[in-house]
Amino acid sequence: MTSGPTFDENETHMWSNYFISVFRHWKKNGTYIILNILSLSAGVGLSLMAVLNANFNLTFNHFFKEADHIYRVVAIHDGLSEEDLIGEIPKTLADRVSGQLSAIDHTTQYINGRHTFRVGERVYEETVGFVDDQFLTVFQYHSTIGSMKHSMQVNSIILSHELALKWMGTPDCIGQMVELVGSDGSIQNIKIENVLDPIPDNTSFRFSCLMSLDRLEKSDQPFETLMTDGVFLKTGPSAKSSNIEHSLNALFSNESELLASHSIASFKVIPIIDWPYQENRIKRSHFMQGLHPASVLGTFATAISILLLSCFNYVNTSISTTQKRLREMAVRKVMGARNAQLLSQWWFENYLTILVAMLLGCLLAYILTPAYNAMLELNIISIAFVPVWQLMSLFFSLWLTIGLLCGLYPAMLLSEFNALDAIRKRTKLKSNGVIAKVFIALQLAMTVYTMYCLFVFLENSQYVSKLDRGYEIGWVINIPLQHPGQFSKLYNELNNWTAINNLSGTADAIGFNSVRTQISYQEMEYDAVHVSLGHQYPETLSLRLIDGTTFGKNSWNRNEVIINEMLAEKLDHPLNSTLNLYGQPMRVIGIVEDFAHRPIMLGNKLRPMVLTAATAESYRYLSLRVADGIDMIAFDQEVEDLWYSLFPYQLYQGFMQQKVLKPLDTTTGITLTINTVSAVLSVLISMIGLYSLMSLHIQKHLKEFGIRKILGATVGQIAIMINKEMLIYFACAVVVGIVASDWVVNKVLDIIYSYHISTGMHHWGLPVIFMTIMVAITIGKLIWRAAHINPAHHLRYE
Repeated sequence: MTSGPTFDENETHMWSNYFISVFRHWKKNGTYIILNILSLSAGVGLSLMAVLNANFNLTFNHFFKEADHIYRVVAIHDGLSEEDLIGEIPKTLADRVSGQLSAIDHTTQYINGRHTFRVGERVYEETVGFVDDQFLTVFQYHSTIGSMKHSMQVNSIILSHELALKWMGTPDCIGQMVELVGSDGSIQNIKIENVLDPIPDNTSFRFSCLMSLDRLEKSDQPFETLMTDGVFLKTGPSAKSSNIEHSLNALFSNESELLASHSIASFKVIPIIDWPYQENRIKRSHFMQGLHPASVLGTFATAISILLLSCFNYVNTSISTTQKRLREMAVRKVMGARNAQLLSQWWFENYLTILVAMLLGCLLAYILTPAYNAMLELNIISIAFVPVWQLMSLFFSLWLTIGLLCGLYPAMLLSEFNALDAIRKRTKLKSNGVIAKVFIALQLAMTVYTMYCLFVFLENSQYVSKLDRGYEIGWVINIPLQHPGQFSKLYNELNNWTAINNLSGTADAIGFNSVRTQISYQEMEYDAVHVSLGHQYPETLSLRLIDGTTFGKNSWNRNEVIINEMLAEKLDHPLNSTLNLYGQPMRVIGIVEDFAHRPIMLGNKLRPMVLTAATAESYRYLSLRVADGIDMIAFDQEVEDLWYSLFPYQLYQGFMQQKVLKPLDTTTGITLTINTVSAVLSVLISMIGLYSLMSLHIQKHLKEFGIRKILGATVGQIAIMINKEMLIYFACAVVVGIVASDWVVNKVLDIIYSYHISTGMHHWGLPVIFMTIMVAITIGKLIWRAAHINPAHHLRYE
């Protein structure tokens, strides 16, 4: 007697049959399968990018080994609320914190700066982090050679990995010498002490190299007047931020006179894990901040909506294609196959299809990642800094979740069908169609939502680009100065250029520098924004004078100020009256129209403003306005050539006033890109889902349509009967989509833009018209075929 196959042989045979069944199914329903895989891969790819985008924010500063125990110290100034935090702290105060608190293990300071270097024959100006010896103990960076000295020598430098490649072409350059160029052109050799390993972008510090804080003692600025950009405390595991903050303020409680000399009321400590999300509200701070929550949530919501659309479409298509296979499955069931075997085969096909979509989605994410990072100008999605186990966990979690979402409902229907009725073609999957229609209604609603968002943001982009900022943007160039002596040399040379209409110096550049403060007038306190401007600077930027006069050459000496229209209304037009600013009486000599002191984004609305006159010694910029019609790029190049002829060892950093529009243009571009991609994918996926559902609906009712035609129904009546129920779901989808999108879009506009368009009824028309055309194109041919079918042929077949 011949023995039967072993268990292992049966298992192998079963799995081989599963694969054969899958390939036959794919071949027979190739169009549906390809469309499902493509739509799912789009959703998967965007979802992977959205998760990694969120991970960028969630792991901010986690690069540092003991980030949970490191805090940043910020100041609260006199007259300002706890919401107005100041990042700069006088170095004299920062030095006093070190070693004074028992709960603090280490204290370190960080000052942002720039220096000019010469490597071979090339000159570079780089961002420098000036740090003390404790910095590398608190923030444990990894180095190329595997160990890091925790002391900074005055004549040494530590390079970032990127700077080592830029200067030397290799990170293996420890011990080599580079030249440090002084502001007077002097040269000093310094040694490359170490090279850091690559650092992720989601850390708060952005530097090209590190140098000793002691080097600033040799700079032109008096050491006692230095402002520390960051003071950081490292504590033990049991320390709490509230206790540290209390101890810190208690330390200075007996030195109120010292604090008052710097206008500091108290100190606050922020865990560096939370710091990136608060950086945008810390004044006088120039560290890397986290992505805006709206950006993270918006990207995540877009990706999830596309993924859900794909899943809904997959469910509808699965029901349609499974319906065609009922006789095949019924025969197998009659031949002895159990429900569990049929379902296991179906789940195998389901997860194998989704696995293919997942792999394509990963490929899509890999392809799109460089473009996404370039769009945000950050290396946000970087696989190199995500552990492999996290990536694998994310992949399999998505695979299992999507498979369950896509397969659960069709599997439930499949488990209940009657085999004999299926063989006689008298049964359908026991679906009343409600869930499938709800899915397609949700798809259509999401498509309405994405189309509405796209149309609104397109119109808003035009609105904000044409918004009047209140000053000249198009023909102004600002040149940052590295030391006061540069202004007079540049001014004397440029003053003779006939193409220049206005030339001035300034301490603050409008649109780039400002500080919130308080003024007092007639015993009342008012919040205001303060900018310090040079003589003729208001004319250079064409600020519009409403009343009074502008600054004269000695306005700073006479304590004269100009205020904007908004503040003038609050103070009841106080021209020639006196207000108090920083405890000093200032006479109001002029009133100008309101202007945007910052890019028109986030909370940067027009505010009451006070403009003071800056001394020539405090000028940080030389600003010039050229005649209309001048080629700005060519002119800027001429100014750059002049700069290097005067200051050959100082990097030219001039920029056009239009740079103030860059954050707005970047944000608008990102918003439009995301909404365009979302809208296109939503439309395509919805069309696929709608086509699949209508195909299934028509197949179920072909016999009925044939009988009605024999009884005298017209083509129009058949078409109405086919469309009647779908039109109800379409109308519901439009209403839900419009209401939801109008609410969401207004919230997003309020978060991103200080000033934006108002949405209303006139924005509803385009999405509705577009959706109507899309639906007509998608199902029009199906309805035409069903309405013109030959009833005799189909009834004979039945």
